[in-house]
Amino acid sequence: KLSKIEGSVCNTCYACKGMYRFNNVIEPRKNRHNIILEAMKNDPSTWVEAMVASIIKTKNPLFRWHDSGDIFSFEYMLLIMEIARLTPNTQHWIPTKEKTKISKLIRDGYTIPENVVFRVSDSMIGVSSKTGIDHPSVVKCGTLSKEDSKKVKNNEEISVEGIVCPAWKQGKMVKSRKTKQMEMEYGFCFDCKNCWDKKTAKVWYPIH
Repeated sequence: KLSKIEGSVCNTCYACKGMYRFNNVIEPRKNRHNIILEAMKNDPSTWVEAMVASIIKTKNPLFRWHDSGDIFSFEYMLLIMEIARLTPNTQHWIPTKEKTKISKLIRDGYTIPENVVFRVSDSMIGVSSKTGIDHPSVVKCGTLSKEDSKKVKNNEEISVEGIVCPAWKQGKMVKSRKTKQMEMEYGFCFDCKNCWDKKTAKVWYPIH
């Protein structure tokens, strides 16, 4: 697994650190995963309808799949495509490493809805690679090296092809769960929509 390979994006994944390690975060995530598995086994259409209703209710034109984890089966991918098809006014950003499943989706003749962008992640930090998939809805993302991440945070120039995500420096005041005080928290997209834009061929993320 990539998580055991030093220098891989999974080896120092943000989802294995910080608040992601708290039981009150882990358990709800496990429960949601189990709900999906159960729905896929018994009544996938009900889960699809619930997701569509939930997405429409937010009135947000942008939706991101999975803040961690990935597309765990081809059947699950097909349900995501159906949800995207039923929410045409919402742009769906799908960060993933599942190139094989995407290739099968295209090869088997399934249609990727126009409002979907698969952003395929590089496997290694600071190492750019190609998707190997020729489709307008399949683009790239990667994690900057430690050196480039440091330069970016010091407002120094770096040489990479693509856009560097600005969320690391975009913050707002929020109430801390720990101190109950208002503190500055970073990591917000604000007006940036590059990850949802298939015209943006590559987005780079500084190391968290």
